[in-house]
Amino acid sequence: MTLIVNNLGFGYGKADILNGVDLSVGGNEVVSVIGPNGAGKSTLLKCILRLLNPGRGEVMVNGRKVDDLSRKERALSLAYVPQALPSRFPMTVFDTVLLGRRPHLAWRPSGKDVEKVWAALARMDLDALAMRDFDTLSGGQKQKVMLARAFAQEAEYLLLDEPTSNLDLRHQMEVMNMVREYTETTGRGALVTIHNLNTAARFSDRIVMLQEGKVHDCGPPADVLSSENIQSVYGVVVESACVNGSQVVIPLRVA
Repeated sequence: MTLIVNNLGFGYGKADILNGVDLSVGGNEVVSVIGPNGAGKSTLLKCILRLLNPGRGEVMVNGRKVDDLSRKERALSLAYVPQALPSRFPMTVFDTVLLGRRPHLAWRPSGKDVEKVWAALARMDLDALAMRDFDTLSGGQKQKVMLARAFAQEAEYLLLDEPTSNLDLRHQMEVMNMVREYTETTGRGALVTIHNLNTAARFSDRIVMLQEGKVHDCGPPADVLSSENIQSVYGVVVESACVNGSQVVIPLRVA
């Protein structure tokens, strides 16, 4: 079980946003994509999903090209949580999460579908909000609902664009713990774009570091999050060390 991105390229006119990106995500694996603003992180996810059509390269899901998958097969393979959440979504939290079951539905939701929704809500500690209107929630609550919808979808791979961007420190930890637990208990994989380097280090099996649309480095957090890499890509002098088994990055000054 592997999601493979091979030589992916995308641009607007003559401006390259992505240039020859290679990466892979296996089952039981969390892979984080990091890089400065404008490095191409969100564009990468959209190209994998074919929300944008890359100019070159291919994406393979378990040996099949994404382009060859039907809409239903694609939805069963890839679940997406965008960075920009809908400002208006006139549905209850329960019905919003139920939308994640659409690839599995026949004519109407079955008892199993309802059970899966409640399980996803419980996983995200959202049970008490199930009948609330989505529009009345805070930004952080909405983020958790959209993640619950992705869990309910039961796709083989989660593609999460900045899933902790609207959350405080505690909820960042909770959400990433849930993503980590989800991959470990279901055998599915997750590809996550993230800005916080320490969060990426704490929860990732591997990290892909992008710079100007190219892969600058890829590997275990301790290797990728070196002082040299971070200064080269971010232009910041840092101290990088292993603390309690996890790589920790401490910014010192602008290079």
